[in-house]
Amino acid sequence: MFEIWEASLHLNRLIRRFDPQHDDLKRRVEKPAAVDPRQMSLMVE
Repeated sequence: MFEIWEASLHLNRLIRRFDPQHDDLKRRVEKPAAVDPRQMSLMVE
């Protein structure tokens, strides 16, 4: 468990060095698809 925590600290340091403005608490917002791929379309174009 300690090794995982230590590795995450090291990774965070590398990320901050590469991009100091990086906000790891901010989630990416993905636009929803126009058509839900889980639904079958009954109308064929």
